[in-house]
Amino acid sequence: RSAWLKLYYPCEYYCALLNCQPMGFYSPEVIVNHAKRKGIVVLPVDINLSRARCTVEGGKIRLGFRYVKAVGEKAWQKIEEERKRGPYTSLDDFYIRTRLEREAVENLITVGAFDSFGVPRRQLLWHLRMLMQQRSDTVPLQLPVSGVQLPDMTLEDELAGDYQLQGLSAKHHPMEVFRHQVAGDGILQSSDLNRARTGMKVRVAGCVICRQAPGTAKGHVFITLEDERGLINVILRPRVYEKYRQIARLEPVIIVEGIFQRHSGVVNVIAEHLRPIPHHQEALPQPMPVARVRNFA
Repeated sequence: RSAWLKLYYPCEYYCALLNCQPMGFYSPEVIVNHAKRKGIVVLPVDINLSRARCTVEGGKIRLGFRYVKAVGEKAWQKIEEERKRGPYTSLDDFYIRTRLEREAVENLITVGAFDSFGVPRRQLLWHLRMLMQQRSDTVPLQLPVSGVQLPDMTLEDELAGDYQLQGLSAKHHPMEVFRHQVAGDGILQSSDLNRARTGMKVRVAGCVICRQAPGTAKGHVFITLEDERGLINVILRPRVYEKYRQIARLEPVIIVEGIFQRHSGVVNVIAEHLRPIPHHQEALPQPMPVARVRNFA
């Protein structure tokens, strides 16, 4: 039944998976990235269009408020209740009507929930501080958002905010940030491996989304990397794992050098060397510990 839904109703299928989290083997950010690779557009949280849960919107997935840190049930209800009176027209309008806690509004701004208003996020964060200084029983003061010119958030800033506050990014993949760091190192993307030959020495890089060490594997460890294009299966033989144990267990984004292997349609990289890519922890998924009993599917 799940396979049928995934084939004929993929948008609804992935949306339902996101609404049922936490569950299963993969994290929400892995599900979102997989959906995007299947051609499904994932839209960010929007103050006028999102609901508490993720929704299907014109054949696309709209992220829900529940994914944003510090935006709890009371906040969802208040946002949706006030929205019945009409859409929010500005940050001033939203804040005056909802009076949510500062952290909740800041987090919504940071993940792009107010982007439809066409005002840079840093400008909105500065403007919110001015609004917070007004007394709730006074007539609202329309402060000019353009009063202070602040630089737009960079790709790194947006990615860090997305992962820190909602654990995933609708727009970006972490490897978009790190790709320039590995340029010139002969790093292949996952899609490039389709043209590789068995026995070739290759270098790949990606975010670690799965670590496994089944009891029946005789000391072998299996890692799954994810880049912008797809997944890469990596096999660490016992001696290689012992040599690079700290990197294999703890680093969230790594470079693997090894031997390409294709067997019965299954593609693997037999690791020989591992090294981490320098990163800011808040811009990445949390490291996943080695799983002892799960089998990768």
